[in-house]
Amino acid sequence: MAKSFLTSLDVRAIAQPYMVAIRDQLQQSVNLFLAQGDYRICIERVAADKPLRHDIKIGTVYPIFKGAAGKIFGAYLGDFKDADMSAGESSQIRHDGYVVTRGSRVPDAASIAVPIFSFGNKLEAVMTISGPIGDYTEERVKEYLSVMMALGQTISKQMGATL
Repeated sequence: MAKSFLTSLDVRAIAQPYMVAIRDQLQQSVNLFLAQGDYRICIERVAADKPLRHDIKIGTVYPIFKGAAGKIFGAYLGDFKDADMSAGESSQIRHDGYVVTRGSRVPDAASIAVPIFSFGNKLEAVMTISGPIGDYTEERVKEYLSVMMALGQTISKQMGATL
């Protein structure tokens, strides 16, 4: 019965209040992606309230391997092969538990992505923050990472992961 309950949890509903908290604390836009075949889809979005921001719309579809979220999907989904990512980079991402990109998909934007796991420690989704590249100094990235890593683990545990 517990397994049935855990597999029915809605990652979007669980993550959304945390996404608002991250946006409010870090002043960065927060996105949640699911994998669907060779693509990833934005299923939730909480935009930063500032004039310069990286804007994505809910329902937007991207190639699975593009950007910070794509690197997480590429590292954790064994049935996908990303020609742009080496086995060493994939292994490093799994070891670190995050990805930071600057100008990867959009030249003047930066992102940090963390995996969200569910029951059985299965990759369920990827949560990102994104914004203007100037916001992603080394000092700020350290702050952003501590928040993202902690909340990624919190959401994962609520999804039934045993990290």
